[in-house]
Amino acid sequence: MSTLTWTSMNIDSYLNHVHQGLNKLEQLIINVNDIIENRIENNLKNISKVSLVSLPHESITFTLETFVSTQEEYINEKRNYLTSKNLEIERSVDDLLLIIINYQLDPRIDAVKSEEVKRIKKYYFFYMYNALLNATQNSLNSMKHRVCGSSKAGSNTKLSPFFEVDVQLSGS
Repeated sequence: MSTLTWTSMNIDSYLNHVHQGLNKLEQLIINVNDIIENRIENNLKNISKVSLVSLPHESITFTLETFVSTQEEYINEKRNYLTSKNLEIERSVDDLLLIIINYQLDPRIDAVKSEEVKRIKKYYFFYMYNALLNATQNSLNSMKHRVCGSSKAGSNTKLSPFFEVDVQLSGS
């Protein structure tokens, strides 16, 4: 450490050094915020909005076989989408941690501890779980709405059935 006063000869180099450090810190903050907002949080929002079941319009009915085959195709498509988003979030969290860990700190400051890295990963794991939970709840609610209908008590609207059923009675 050296003593600096306003009349010191090296005050300009000191101020230049401080400005360089602030610019470097500002760039770190911009990179970290970009990863968090654009690569992690946006993907978590997209995952939470995914419908895990494909339901046609309320006026359309279908057989059980048609419903199952349609859902298998739809679920495979959404599974691939969710898997890719999960990997993208995982890579983004790893990139975020890599940027933070590799940031050059003053030698007197302790480096990032492995416990803190685990806490950050656990934090985003929890939010990934919540996004999937939200997607599941929304899908089940839309299925419930479609199966049970949305007719209010006393309303004259006619609800169409969800499945077509072919029933044959045989006399004994």
